[in-house]
Amino acid sequence: FSVQDREAYGLEGLLPHKVEDLDQQVRRCILQFQAKGSNLEKYRYLTMLKHINETLFYRLVLVCLEECLPIIYTPTVGEACLKFDKIYGLPEGMYI
Repeated sequence: FSVQDREAYGLEGLLPHKVEDLDQQVRRCILQFQAKGSNLEKYRYLTMLKHINETLFYRLVLVCLEECLPIIYTPTVGEACLKFDKIYGLPEGMYI
């Protein structure tokens, strides 16, 4: 939210002080994504991001398509399905 939006909607004090545009948020997310050690950790990070901020999730995927596609599709999704009981976080369907 911009400074004006924060004032208009009464969000002051409820959000982090620094205002970042979408590109800045994407750059921060890329660094966090790349810091994950395994593909399964990257999958969990992207799943969490999708639940928290769908707009940011889809922008990140568009910007880093080649890096994200193997994580959000095969082969990592297959591994996530096999380990679903160990990585369960937020409710989300599992389609087989």
